[in-house]
Amino acid sequence: YQLSAQETTPPIDPIRESVVMSLACWIGPEQNVLSKPEPAHCRRLWLEQPCLLPAEMAALLDVGNRFKGWRVKVLDATFPRSEGPPGLQRHLNRVCDEAAAVVAEGCEVLVLSDESVSSDWVQIPSLLVCGAVHQTLVAEKLRLKTALVIHSGDPHEVAHHALLLTFGADAVCPYLAYEALLKLRDDGKMPEKEGQPDAKVCASYQKAVGKGLLKIMAKMGISTLQSYKGAQIADAIGLGKDVVAMCFYGIASQLGGHGFEQLAQRTLAVHERGFSAVPRGLAADSLPNEGQYHWREGPNAEKHLNDPMVIAKLQEAARSNSRAAYASFAALH
Repeated sequence: YQLSAQETTPPIDPIRESVVMSLACWIGPEQNVLSKPEPAHCRRLWLEQPCLLPAEMAALLDVGNRFKGWRVKVLDATFPRSEGPPGLQRHLNRVCDEAAAVVAEGCEVLVLSDESVSSDWVQIPSLLVCGAVHQTLVAEKLRLKTALVIHSGDPHEVAHHALLLTFGADAVCPYLAYEALLKLRDDGKMPEKEGQPDAKVCASYQKAVGKGLLKIMAKMGISTLQSYKGAQIADAIGLGKDVVAMCFYGIASQLGGHGFEQLAQRTLAVHERGFSAVPRGLAADSLPNEGQYHWREGPNAEKHLNDPMVIAKLQEAARSNSRAAYASFAALH
């Protein structure tokens, strides 16, 4: 979860003080700022904001073909479904080893992509692979030699972008979020976007993500993305020590929790929903709601601190002033 400054009011107002805030940033290999200025100091890429549009991602992938001396490498961030839960950690190590090798050979732009996901290949969660590769490159003293770009279908909320950035990503292209928006427009579920070109629909999402990132940065009094990237301004809840040590080294995880085995099982369960053996005509038209925001009933639903029964017992205790009713509330809560 995101950390915030311990103040009664936000340190920065991202709307009224937007003049001092910026999402623009340089990415790519950095040189020693204390050394004599050379042309190599200028060989970097400028991004107006870290959420990339599909066209911007395509241009970034083509940098190596258009400009001499730039090398772009795309690493596959998936693992075989046939390997089961152990495959997640095994291929996470594989991606880290490949990343260190290609950066040592001079790769200036490193892209971690899960676009090859299929019925037989499962996505490695983008935050895990981003954090693991970032920590590996830091340990090998290679992090400043490359830009780390996440090309994933995983991120879609502002918090997803923020966590990827604070744990090492330089830019994120949420290709599945864009495809989902275009599908909603084509299905008539966004009347206000009907008739708009693809680029404008995607640009609206990009703008919304940018405004959300500024709000998150403002909570810590950070005005520029350059100060937020890689700063690890978050703590873990429900992650085991082995996961934190490999992917998020240095942050607090006081409660412990899921290890790679449990995370892999959850990843495989999500993959099974998308590539279910149930015929498409029998599947539900809407995505499953696990109750992450609103309470839902069911064995697989997210558990909430305040569910309907808890509220009912609290109201009963308040109305009747009964110790027995309050004891029932306390037992549930």
